[in-house]
Order: sequence, then C-alpha cells, then structure tokens
Amino acid sequence: MSITYTERRTVYGQLTKDSSTANLDFGDRLMNEEEKRVINSRAWDFTQRLHTTLTVANQQFYNLPVNYRKMIGQATITVGSIVYTVPMAPDRQAWDRLNSVSTTSDIPQWAYLFNNQIGFYPKPSTAGNTISLPYELQAIDMSVADFTTGTILSVAAAATTVEGTGSPTWTAGMAGKYLRINDDNSATSGDNQWYEIASVTDTDTLVLSIPYEGTAIASATQSYTIAQLSILPNGYDMLPVYKAAEQFYIKEIDAAKTDRFSKLHKELFTTLTRDRGSKTSDLVIGENVSVKNPNIYLRQ
Repeated sequence: MSITYTERRTVYGQLTKDSSTANLDFGDRLMNEEEKRVINSRAWDFTQRLHTTLTVANQQFYNLPVNYRKMIGQATITVGSIVYTVPMAPDRQAWDRLNSVSTTSDIPQWAYLFNNQIGFYPKPSTAGNTISLPYELQAIDMSVADFTTGTILSVAAAATTVEGTGSPTWTAGMAGKYLRINDDNSATSGDNQWYEIASVTDTDTLVLSIPYEGTAIASATQSYTIAQLSILPNGYDMLPVYKAAEQFYIKEIDAAKTDRFSKLHKELFTTLTRDRGSKTSDLVIGENVSVKNPNIYLRQ
C-alpha cells in the first residue's frame, strides 16, 4: 500500500488535464467504485485478515470487525492448547433448532452469522478463550486528505510510540490511517515506510500497530505524512486511476485516450491477478492435491 488519497486525486487531475474541484470529485467517485470492484472480484491474498476476540461466559454472539466483508475458512476457538474448528450451521432453521435448548460448554459445535455478529453453540461457559475469525476485508471510500501539520519529535528504534511537536493536533480518528516519516537524508530522517496507526493517545502522541524499523529519532523536527491509503498493493494502486481516466475520456469522446487507459488498466489488472490472486477462497489444500488415506491399506 502506498498511494494516498491526495496523491491519487492529484494524479487523476494530471492525467485528465482538468484539476477543477468538480472533475476531481467526479474522479473520486469513479476511483472509489473501481477499487471496490477490483477488491470484490477475487479472493485476493492482500485482503485476508484475522480477527481475534475473547469469549465471555454465557455470551453467544460477538461483533464482527467493522471492515468485515465475508468469512474465509472457518472460525476457531482456542481452549488451553486445543484449537476447535467450528463449522457453520447450514441455515437459520437449523440454528434455531439447536438453540431450542439453552446449554453452555467450552467445546463449540456450531457457528452462525447474523446481524453483523457471529454466534456459537453451545454458549461458551467460561471467559478468556480466544475466538479467531479469518475474513476478507471490504473496501471503503477514500476521502481523507493527507495530514502534515507539525513534525515528528521522537520515536525509538523497534518502538511503537511516536511523539510529535509543533502542535500536530492528532485525533482519535487517525487510528487505522498510516504514518510515513519522511526520508530527507538528514541525521533525523525517517525510513519513508508506511506504518499503520493503532491508536492516538493525545494530540501529539500516537501508537503504531507494528514497531518502527527505522533509525531512532530524538529531539527532532522531522516532516511526516498521515494518510488514508489504498487497499491495493504497491505497484497496483494505479488501477482505479487508470479506470477513472478511461471513463473520463469516454465522456469526452476521445477514443485514442480511452483506448490507452483501457489497455493500461487491463494489463495491470492481469498482472495483479497473476501475482496476488488466491487460488481458492478457502484456507485448505487445493483440490488438485491428492492425499491418500492410510486407512484403506491392509496391514502386512
């Protein structure tokens, strides 16, 4: 992930040679629609996530993550050293029949998706067991402009806490966005990599989802960017831009440029499918792999 909302909007304006607000807003709609179409077209490896939460005693249903699109594979519940794979109930009738008698147990038998939650039967009897849910995330509209107010004061190597200075006015809404500390070849340069923001402690302190891998920065005034990034991988995040430019030139009745951007989009999408498309939407051994059952052979 590398292209930001602001960068994508700017490039679209350059390719269409029209940076008016009306055209950039039109491009935003086209690019957001295309990103959703691409994300929903395959079981991409880069959209796969694992959500974890803990059981609550006698609580049957648990919220799905906010960016949930659909399940891949099956949910599991880990009790001690045992991982239980939980099959899905086939339909609502079966689920209701199961729950006609209320029971609790730490050994799950069935799961069911309903109203943006996942439920388990029997109800977990104790708290603190780990529920793991593999899922594909959904694309959301890109609409948040890059934020660069203030500078970076400090971040230790292999640490997750970042301190700002110069009244950066960071907000809780920046959680889930990405931070890049810019590399300008100075002694206090960042590594120019994007790090997801896990949380914002206050207006000048934030916490990264993974440790910072660059050189430690201390008592500095280093420039940075906080941005909303495309879900598409680095190198393929121009797909929505090419499609939007194609649609723009269809509107302008410019066949040559329409064809040019259509070809660019098709070539890049073909490469993405080859490089990053999952072979199956289920996390199991492929059907083309033959596994022999050892139980069908007679003892010698």
